[in-house]
Amino acid sequence: SGAMAERTQLKGFITYTLLLTSIIYPIVIWWGWSGNGILSYTDENGDGKSLVGPALKDFAGSGL
Repeated sequence: SGAMAERTQLKGFITYTLLLTSIIYPIVIWWGWSGNGILSYTDENGDGKSLVGPALKDFAGSGL
């Protein structure tokens, strides 16, 4: 990203990018969209509902 340009070495940037895209991003998106994560609640029928909308598969990569 532009915030890291000329402030880190390439090795640090690659490490940061891999960590963000392979660990942090999928966990946060699962919390929001799955209906089972932190950003969800149980409705009167006992079904898990997401606070940010219906449980979806995020194929487009847009996230929350």
